[in-house]
Amino acid sequence: MPTSPGDAKLPVNAEYLVVLCHGIDGDPSNLGAIKRAFSSMLDPNAMVHVWDSAANCGGRMKDGVGVCAERLWSELQPLLKEKLVAHSRIIRVSFAGHSLGGLILRALATRLFVWCTESTVWQTDSHSTSTSALRC
Repeated sequence: MPTSPGDAKLPVNAEYLVVLCHGIDGDPSNLGAIKRAFSSMLDPNAMVHVWDSAANCGGRMKDGVGVCAERLWSELQPLLKEKLVAHSRIIRVSFAGHSLGGLILRALATRLFVWCTESTVWQTDSHSTSTSALRC
C-alpha cells in the first residue's frame, strides 16, 4: 500500500518495491497520480510498497544524476538492509521516474544491482522506463 515520502520503514511483508522519482524542480507530490493508480489497482492485501523521497526536491536535482542517485541510495539502502534482516524474502523492484528522475533511477538501479549481487540472499527484477521532457 502506498505511503508518504520519508517513511522510515518498509513493511515486513513487502515483496515488491516500486521506487518513484520526480523530475527537475519537482517534489514527490508530482507523482501522486501514479501512487493513487497503484492504490486503486492493487488488492488491499498486496505486498507492494510504493516509495518516494524528498531528498532531491527543488533545486537539488541540479547537482547531477550521480549525486541525486547517491542521495536516494543513502535513504533506500538502510531500509533494504532492515528488510533483509527482518525477512529474507525475494523482492522485486521497479522504477518509475519522470524526465530527469528516470535517469536518476537508472543510476540508482546500478547501485542496487551491485549491492544485490554482493548479497547472495537477494534477487531482483528491475524494470525502468524513462522519457525525456518535451520543451521548446
